[in-house]
Amino acid sequence: MLSAQMPEAEWNDERTRIICELFVEQVHAGNRPNTHLNNIGYRIAAAKFQERTQLLYTKLQLKNKWDKFKSDYITWKKLLVVGAGLPWDSARGTFVADDEWWKKTNKVCHTYSGSAIFTVLTILILSHPFLFF
Repeated sequence: MLSAQMPEAEWNDERTRIICELFVEQVHAGNRPNTHLNNIGYRIAAAKFQERTQLLYTKLQLKNKWDKFKSDYITWKKLLVVGAGLPWDSARGTFVADDEWWKKTNKVCHTYSGSAIFTVLTILILSHPFLFF
């Protein structure tokens, strides 16, 4: 018997913002006993995510997103150090720099100019410092 494979989760800015809010809610509820949410936290986050988006994502898909956030957060912190002193574009959630600077920075931070994840992470981190990770 073949098992049904879940389609790959698709994360746009709105879905990313929603799952961030739901993860933070579960951390506040005490459902992160160590480095990740517990089963209850993932189950509640998945149910509320489905309620708000009409999308059913599995615990593994949500855990993968959590892990990706953590990786993005580390990159974000590196970018803040590398970009210190540069102007900040709050509308895009990134530094204002020329293409040459971004090319050099990409080698260090493994990111790219104007990344939407930095806008989302900036909002998340500034509104919930030290809460998520």
